[in-house]
Amino acid sequence: MGNPSQPRRSVLVWAALAGFLAVPVTAGELRVILDAEAGVRSDGNYAQVENLERADVQSDESIARSGFNLRLSYELPRMLLALGYSPSYEWVLDNGGVNGTTHRLNLGLTGNVTRRLKLNVRERLVSSPNIDLYAPFDQPETIAVTRRGDQLSHALDVSAAQEITRRTSVLLGATHTLRTFESGDLADTETLSGRAGLGFQLAPDRRLDITATQGTYDFGDGRSSGDVGLRRLGRNGEADVQTLSLGWSQDFLREGQFRVEAGVFSVDSQRIVALGSDVEGQPLEEVRVEEEDTGWRGAVNLSRRLELFDWNLGYRHDVSAGAGFGRAVQVDNAFAGVSTRIGRSLTLGLDANGSRHQDLSDEGTDPNDPLLQPERARLIEALAGTARFNWHFSQVAALNGGYSYIKQDSQVEPFEDLSYSRYFLGLALQLYRSGEEPRDPADAGETDDDEPDAQ
Repeated sequence: MGNPSQPRRSVLVWAALAGFLAVPVTAGELRVILDAEAGVRSDGNYAQVENLERADVQSDESIARSGFNLRLSYELPRMLLALGYSPSYEWVLDNGGVNGTTHRLNLGLTGNVTRRLKLNVRERLVSSPNIDLYAPFDQPETIAVTRRGDQLSHALDVSAAQEITRRTSVLLGATHTLRTFESGDLADTETLSGRAGLGFQLAPDRRLDITATQGTYDFGDGRSSGDVGLRRLGRNGEADVQTLSLGWSQDFLREGQFRVEAGVFSVDSQRIVALGSDVEGQPLEEVRVEEEDTGWRGAVNLSRRLELFDWNLGYRHDVSAGAGFGRAVQVDNAFAGVSTRIGRSLTLGLDANGSRHQDLSDEGTDPNDPLLQPERARLIEALAGTARFNWHFSQVAALNGGYSYIKQDSQVEPFEDLSYSRYFLGLALQLYRSGEEPRDPADAGETDDDEPDAQ
């Protein structure tokens, strides 16, 4: 099942990488690692087959993958670029109809434009024939398993911090996200937001931020399938979102970081919904719905990164464009992860992630409103846990694998109730290496600043 835009995206990505690699290495420090990888995973009863006694029913779903992993970083005295790109081909061994190509791109750029102006850019892109990817669930992100066709997820964030005194900075930023689906059951979503604020460096290890955000959510068409009677999926909807937040960051112990955020949000939204039974030949009544919602947002995160041991723990409650619902929703996400390195060759990790999507509307506002159904207020709840390992048994070869358990409870179509286990195993062979281990895009934050302003 292919997407005609995938080859074009692949050509653009490879052209950008070729142009970047053409930069003279004498201008800075270039680190590159290119791996070839092949692997397989088994999702036990991913299809949720109930009758397992029939000999012709295959309950397990086995997926194979082969591809490349490119990691590089390019560091100048006042600039750092870190990139990870993984094109791969995936196919379900028992069902050739869901084969496809996956692209995963993660980029981070940090630069000190002047002594007082710092710029950060982050880009993450995933294009896949199935959002339930080869990689295990080990990231602190909201979970929603859709299982329906080609999907593209893109997020670009650009931010700048301008010092006005030694302890005070003006913070500016913009974010653009896009999520598209091949399936008409899910609504494409595009968001654009800008933010402004002030940062106060109260001490070398303590910082206070005040930030205000203005953004828009734009939802494409969405249509439900199946006999559920009342339809609620939005069509051609949009939402204006404002937030105001206060954040506090502080170091603790050695190499430990603590951050807490608290604030409020306001959402003004409108969308077209269809009411009525889904009977062929009978048109559904379309109603324009306008809503105003307010609420609180907050987050807390603790992390510590040591040479042989690191962990991460956090919780977030916020407003979100959702994962194809066609309207703004509330999301809760709790996550915890720990990893340890044994010697130079073995890394072990244990991760857990829990997510919940809820409607913004207060079900008690108008009990006669058919759009505010109590059973639909909580849309999706999902849990995922992963135990993983990575073993570098030679200088050019590594084995990675582990076990995940995924459970999802859904009250809204087209998401489904899921409960299955996953086993995964992969072998990576190093094809090319230059320099030391590349910097991670998420860590592209610290650069040297020994040169005078370039003015």
